[in-house]
Amino acid sequence: MKALDNTISTLSNLTSLSLAFNKFTSIPGAMSGLSLLTSLDMSNNMINSIQCNLPSLQKLRISSNNLASLPVGITALTNLEEIDIDGNKINAIQFGACFPKLKTLKWVNNGLTTFPNLADITSLQSLSLRQNSITVIPETISTLHNLSSLELQDNHVHTIHPSISSLTNLRVLYISYNSITQLPPQIGNLSSLEHLDISFNKLIGIPPELGNLTNLRFCMLSNNEIASVPPEIIGLSSIQGISLMDNKITYFPPEILHLRKNKVHVDSCLPDLILNGLYLGNMDSSKYLEGLRYRKITHILMVLKEMDPVFPKEFIYKKISVQDEVGETISQFFEEATDFIDEALSKGGAVLVHCAQGVSRSASIVIAYIIKSQKMTFKEALLFVQNLRPEVSPNPGFSSQLIKWEKAILGEK
Repeated sequence: MKALDNTISTLSNLTSLSLAFNKFTSIPGAMSGLSLLTSLDMSNNMINSIQCNLPSLQKLRISSNNLASLPVGITALTNLEEIDIDGNKINAIQFGACFPKLKTLKWVNNGLTTFPNLADITSLQSLSLRQNSITVIPETISTLHNLSSLELQDNHVHTIHPSISSLTNLRVLYISYNSITQLPPQIGNLSSLEHLDISFNKLIGIPPELGNLTNLRFCMLSNNEIASVPPEIIGLSSIQGISLMDNKITYFPPEILHLRKNKVHVDSCLPDLILNGLYLGNMDSSKYLEGLRYRKITHILMVLKEMDPVFPKEFIYKKISVQDEVGETISQFFEEATDFIDEALSKGGAVLVHCAQGVSRSASIVIAYIIKSQKMTFKEALLFVQNLRPEVSPNPGFSSQLIKWEKAILGEK
């Protein structure tokens, strides 16, 4: 569709309209009669001008229109609260005081190389600048006092100016997939921050001031170069989730286990020590060579179908192909699995037992070993392992098989 019939102006009660994926070159004057229209989607067209007055319009989507600048006439839409210009080629805008009510600006994938000057949009609450080529979060960021959400994923950011501390209303800060090596200490002044994602950067450490973020709930730090668990984060009473995957951490302090027992999700590639020389972990535990060497692992027992040995020249492997399904017969592998563990430990080695998550399949094998080696009941062995790895939870089918294994080992009671 390239044009609208003039009869559209008779739809005087229309509040929302989508004309996406057409061939419009303008927002036509025929729409001027839509005085109650609050939402308009013109994405994936060829818009270059706005020829109508839409006094009630609050939300405008003009993403993927091959725009190099804002369309002519947009400044007349003074009631706009949300503008989506994703997927265009707009690398600079002089907003002035045109949009006094603007709260949300989506400016994704436009080839931006510098952080835009948005000082005149004091009402802005949500700003998305993902998938651009921005290198610095500048001092001018301090003018956005009402900002509550800032998304800068997948840019080239290497520097964050300390003036970011002025954003005391910021609740969400997503800056993953950049080149940041350090956070400014002033980040500790973001008193409202609840979600921080700085994964996939080049961080070597975390400033202690992060411990001042008393509202922080989720902290994503995976895929960096952090060598130790930041104690400041562990001490936050508000924390609900921490991701530390793929860093250079080889040791978890005991406080981390306390967090996990309190249902805080801690995402890491480090396995848990169950008995001397026996570790229980997830798929990522088996891929972290530095961590495996640190624990002097010699044998790896894989309890899954979906992967093959990662370091076949480094460790002795045994693979048990089983799905985490209630109907699977995992008990057929108990004897050979426990023998594999016994053999490794008897030679002074150390064993990592893992599946995908370290929750059901591999946990069942470890519990079977505890029942046999420690002469515990299923319930005793389960509690013993859960005390060291709180997320452990064999599926009901595996639990039934472990109870039968208990009776075979300990006899009927």
